[in-house]
Amino acid sequence: MALDRFERNTQGLEERIVPLLTGEHFLEALNELEIAGVKFSVSGGLLHWEAPDGLVSERLRRTIEQRSRQLNVVVRLSAVSVNRWWGTRLHQASRAGDLPEMERLIANGAQPDTQNKYGHTAMHLAVGNGHLQAAELLLARGASLDLADLDGRTPLHVAVETGSLQMVAWLLSHGAAVNRGDHFGLTPLCAAKAAGKPQIEMVLQQHGALIVDPEVPAGDQRFLQFMLKVLAQYGQELKAHSVRVADISRWLANHVRLPFADCVEVRFGALLHDVGKMMLPDDIFNLADDEVSPQHQEVLMEHPIAGYDALGSDELNCPDGIRSVVLYHHEKWDGTGFPEGLKGADIPISAQIVGLADYYDHLVVERSYDPAVPPEQALEKLKSLAGTYFDPELVQAFGQVLDEIRVYGP
Repeated sequence: MALDRFERNTQGLEERIVPLLTGEHFLEALNELEIAGVKFSVSGGLLHWEAPDGLVSERLRRTIEQRSRQLNVVVRLSAVSVNRWWGTRLHQASRAGDLPEMERLIANGAQPDTQNKYGHTAMHLAVGNGHLQAAELLLARGASLDLADLDGRTPLHVAVETGSLQMVAWLLSHGAAVNRGDHFGLTPLCAAKAAGKPQIEMVLQQHGALIVDPEVPAGDQRFLQFMLKVLAQYGQELKAHSVRVADISRWLANHVRLPFADCVEVRFGALLHDVGKMMLPDDIFNLADDEVSPQHQEVLMEHPIAGYDALGSDELNCPDGIRSVVLYHHEKWDGTGFPEGLKGADIPISAQIVGLADYYDHLVVERSYDPAVPPEQALEKLKSLAGTYFDPELVQAFGQVLDEIRVYGP
């Protein structure tokens, strides 16, 4: 009975794969074969493959051999191809700690330092999932220990956050940068202190760890410390909203291919986009739409200017790009926004991105005075406002990454 079923599986594989290979659908055939358990590798420029005994019929074997030249190319391409998250098969294997698969993919041309949309390398994923042997393999194959993700976090930051003393010690013993700050200037030691991990703190300090990244200029340190203090002073609802808007904005900015430094400024600007509200009466933010009087509206419309001014001191050293996000995130594409009534492309793209993310978050998060709507319905609302409130092309881009953006929902 079991033999009959195995023979049917073998015949079924042949029936699926032979037409794909003869029809030159090589990538689809490769995926099907690997799912079935056939593994391909390239060594010395030649294609090699192995399969469980009896899985591949004689006809399918001959067809594979006849198409070996084309499959050789496809196998190498598949090792470096990326999915919708810009992740590779090596990312997946490293996350799972699958050492044989990692070896095979690297032999086929996979690059250990390829970064996905989050900026994660295979090393980030191996470290984050506690796979020490996978991390050792990657290092032996030339992987960097110090590449940063979109948040500026290196694998050492990740190891500290996951609480793996063994992984922290291994990274440090192999020369990981101990004082590299993330985009907030927070070093691994700072992260360990914040998470209450005294053993990791001690190991880091034994390797010369500092609280502040010595490479960050003093002026930038003052701004980063100010931003962290502001976030700490936000009420819970405003803080959660600002963090969500920052993550959505960072993702959208990355999708529309803003330069990396601009993506960082977009995120920081989003975190601070409502800083001006701290200068306004608290009760005004709990009013339902039908309770907001013209006088209330005038007060509410002051918060972009209030925030812009608050960030303007020379001592604070706030980048102009961040201040412009705070000032212009309520401008509208048709010129009916505030505070300056900018129109179209005159609105800085960073402020447009944050304004769109801000509006979306207000739609999908339930408030005491305003029920939430599903992400798809929120997108339809944004589409209805394309050309009036928002740049139509930016709304279209938002729709293209909605599945990714919903990760940052409440």
